[in-house]
Amino acid sequence: MGIVTVGLSGRDGGKMPALCDTLLVVPSNTTARIQEMHITLGQMLCGALEQRLGLA
Repeated sequence: MGIVTVGLSGRDGGKMPALCDTLLVVPSNTTARIQEMHITLGQMLCGALEQRLGLA
């Protein structure tokens, strides 16, 4: 189908590396830290997309 998959994970990525084209892993065992970084990464990805689309 030509779909590119991107995943967000923590610790060591678990089983996700085999399932994603790109995997962003937060190397922490603390759930709160992983969630904080996922929020930050989401904001950064949205910002980059806005710039790419000429909206920022």
